[in-house]
Amino acid sequence: MTVVRYHIEHLTSYYYQSPAKGCVMSVCLRPRQDERQKIIGFSLDIQPAAEPSDEIDFLGNHHHVFNIHRRHQQLSIVVGSDIELSVPQPLPDRLPADSWQTIEQQKNSFDYWHFTHPSELTNPSPRLQEFISEQGIAKQADPLTSILALNDLLYEHFTYQPGSTSVSSTI
Repeated sequence: MTVVRYHIEHLTSYYYQSPAKGCVMSVCLRPRQDERQKIIGFSLDIQPAAEPSDEIDFLGNHHHVFNIHRRHQQLSIVVGSDIELSVPQPLPDRLPADSWQTIEQQKNSFDYWHFTHPSELTNPSPRLQEFISEQGIAKQADPLTSILALNDLLYEHFTYQPGSTSVSSTI
């Protein structure tokens, strides 16, 4: 099995015009560990000094939560990660026949609600419905076949224009 090692450094800095009285923050900067990615080393340095607690959400993501209860003019968060990444196995040709049923069962669970229901920014628009109709987008034999076909379709029909969207853009 081929393994590649990476050293990743991340710096987030905040500079305030006038001193902040304090802050409470949650950062998600620790890489995931799974069957393909192994964490060899991880460090988190916060200045001014703080003692983060490490919370893990239902998807296995680490959230380091900390607070600073003193005045500060700047905040610096420095993360260092060393990982080993193995080459992924090829995707199967298709998923098992009951895959759509599994998704339907999870659709209304609390853990997956935000991924499976419209929100203020993800409500289907008339233009989206028109695109779906024009392109004949429909559920295929299994979710993997559907998502790969949709990915190809989006690649063929859309060109990303930097600056054209923001965190508050709708679909």
